[in-house]
Amino acid sequence: MGFVPTVKETQRLIRWLHLSDFHVGKDDYAQRRLFDKIIEHVKGRTSAGQQPDFVFITGDLANKGLPQEYEEFCYNFLLPLQEVIGSGIETRTFVVPGNHDVNRLRNQAFSREEISDPKSRYLDPTGEGKALRSLLTPRFEGFAAGDLTGKKGWIETDAGAFAQTETCREVRVGIVGVARIPIV
Repeated sequence: MGFVPTVKETQRLIRWLHLSDFHVGKDDYAQRRLFDKIIEHVKGRTSAGQQPDFVFITGDLANKGLPQEYEEFCYNFLLPLQEVIGSGIETRTFVVPGNHDVNRLRNQAFSREEISDPKSRYLDPTGEGKALRSLLTPRFEGFAAGDLTGKKGWIETDAGAFAQTETCREVRVGIVGVARIPIV
């Protein structure tokens, strides 16, 4: 027998949609089918009163970190998805990049050993860490330009991350976004 929530528990139930690994730019036909299938599924859930309260997209939106890949993702998937969900979901959509969300042709000449050394300060959430990371952040240019989530620019901050608390159905939810800085 499964868990059957009480009415009070149902009122505090939080739903989220977690998506990742789209790799836009790798296979256009498969991409369009995937977009369509996900949007149709979400339409069905939303019409049944089960729309998500949050959307989390965790990496590999693009295949090569190119601006046109993010443009395709945003206009052919993210915006239509948010329209289907409705109810202000655009302010509760959170996106972080993955290892395919970098343009590896940008700034190739750096010391991988130095950056990955545990004693290095590259990933420190400080002004010094930000200055050291400035060699790598241009690789995220396509991702940053295509970010339609209201968190735009967080990769270039001193912290190189974002954190916030949202309240949904009287429940406080902490959300943290961190970029994995691919160095290869």
